Amino acid sequence: MKILVVTEKYWPEGGGGTLATHLIVKLLASNNFKISLLTGTKQLEKIAFVKHIYIPQLNVSNKVKLWISCMILMKVSWFKKLLKNHDVIYIPRYCYPIIRLAKQLEKKVIVHLHDYQPISWTAAVFNSKISNINQFKEILLYETLQHNSILRTVISPTLSEINRLVPFWLEYADEIIVVSKKQAKILLAVLPQFRNKLKVIYNPLPSLIPLPKKIREPIFLYLGGDSYVKGFYILLSAIQRFFEKMHGIKFLLAGTCGAKAVKLIRKLSSKSGIPIKILGPIPYREVLKLYPVSWASIFSSIIEEPLPYTVMESMFMETIPIASAVGGVPEIVENSIAKRYLFNPGSVDELADRILEVSSMTCDELIDMGYKLREHVIKLFNNERIQRKYLDIFSV
Repeated sequence: MKILVVTEKYWPEGGGGTLATHLIVKLLASNNFKISLLTGTKQLEKIAFVKHIYIPQLNVSNKVKLWISCMILMKVSWFKKLLKNHDVIYIPRYCYPIIRLAKQLEKKVIVHLHDYQPISWTAAVFNSKISNINQFKEILLYETLQHNSILRTVISPTLSEINRLVPFWLEYADEIIVVSKKQAKILLAVLPQFRNKLKVIYNPLPSLIPLPKKIREPIFLYLGGDSYVKGFYILLSAIQRFFEKMHGIKFLLAGTCGAKAVKLIRKLSSKSGIPIKILGPIPYREVLKLYPVSWASIFSSIIEEPLPYTVMESMFMETIPIASAVGGVPEIVENSIAKRYLFNPGSVDELADRILEVSSMTCDELIDMGYKLREHVIKLFNNERIQRKYLDIFSV
């Protein structure tokens, strides 16, 4: 069985979606599928026995350019030949235009959705408790607050119209994988015609090695940088409002932070007396080393995250996730003690309450709870069961 993976980004570029793609490709390769990986990522994490092909045409700055590049590629003879020489075409990101050509060549096409691109140009959907506005205004809100770009805000109506092509392209796919029940529910509310195509399969767990906990002072880890939709300002508001109760607590902030955010953090830290250490963007393997020293990780997103690896990894690394109840998060923590530490999206008071509750725990309580969290997530994301589902869907 020969599989062609076509993706503009590949791990370690990107985020949870590209990590999932990397793990799935590795899974398939280990089960004797012959895989060619066509990507616009030049410096990628390679897998033995997988043919990696760098295509500069896929290394573009936005989705419109990507879709135009895909349409141009579809007319090139070597690309058509490449499609013909494979049994399954796997599209784990946004190279949707090639679906039609692949079907004309009578190939099985599998699309993997790690977000909400078919129903939103931004690929994001705000949680209903944060936003009850229509999709158009939601897109304006996203572009204005997340990207702080007047140009993107002005052209967003046009981009939203272009995005209507996505469901048209997806009509030709044989299977569409989504990563949580909540993601499927949100997509089908807008696109019920895809009900028979959607298959819910959880992303595989990374091959992680839990490190010994080094619990000393209460440390809380946040990995969202200064992203508006990841809840950066919700966390800062919680610290500002309840700083008198948070003395003795330390915060580690990883991820990209602009100059404005850095200035704001330093001002808050100085005024409140709460240590807030800005780590900036750090490699994935270095992020994993932060869990053993952290009492909890904070996931304060206000968008419907389909199945965030941050929450999965935190539990696997025996660290309590204090998470907003968005997207697939409740599915991850259901029937576990972590459910107790969910909070309503955007609720500053509830987030602060969860932080204070965890900070009052003893080391023994944290270690015992961490062990239970890891056991839960290993059982939920059973590698054997997930592998079987992927092998079934990729078989012709």
